[in-house]
Amino acid sequence: MKFGLGLSVQHLPEEPQAARFREHVEQVRLARAVGFSSVWASQHYLADPFTYFQPIPTLARLAADARGMILGTGVLLLPLHHPVEIAEQLATLDVITDGRLIFGVGLGYRNVENVAMGHDPKERVGRLIEGLEVVERLWSGEPVAYEGRYFSLRGARISMRPLQSPRPPIWLAANGDAGVKRAARLGDA
Repeated sequence: MKFGLGLSVQHLPEEPQAARFREHVEQVRLARAVGFSSVWASQHYLADPFTYFQPIPTLARLAADARGMILGTGVLLLPLHHPVEIAEQLATLDVITDGRLIFGVGLGYRNVENVAMGHDPKERVGRLIEGLEVVERLWSGEPVAYEGRYFSLRGARISMRPLQSPRPPIWLAANGDAGVKRAARLGDA
C-alpha cells in the first residue's frame, strides 16, 4: 500500500502566507522521511475569503524536497485554461521533477471560476475533452494542427517535451456516472 500527501493549500487570509508555505515544505519533508510516495496540490481561483497556493508553482518549489516522490496536480482545472499553456507548464514540471509528474485533471464545480475566466460553465466537459486532446498531441513533440469548438492550432509545437514517454500519466477526477465513464475513456487512472 502507498500513501500520498494531499496538501491543504487553502488558508485564511489573516494567516502569514509565507509561514503557511514553509509548513508545506516541512510536511513534504516529513512525508518523504516516513515513506509517503506522492505529494498532491489542487487548484481553485477566487477562493475568497481564503488564499490558495496554485499547484504548478507549488509543486515546482516542493520538487527538491520531495526527491523520489511522485508530484501530482490533484486536480488542475483544465477547462479554465488554454491547453498550450498547460502543456508547456506541465512538460516543464515533468522535466524539473525528473519525470515524476502525474497530471491530475478535472472539470471543477465552481461557476464563479468559469465566469471570471470568460467561459460558460455548461462548456466545461467540452473544454476538458478538447483540452486533454490538445495537451496530449502537443506532448508528442510533433506540430499540431487542431480545429475544435474551443481551441484552434495551426502547426503549433511546444518548446519543452515531458521527460516521461510517451507522456505523464493522466488521472481524471470524477463525480457521478458520466464523469467516471469519461475518466475511464480518457485517463490512465
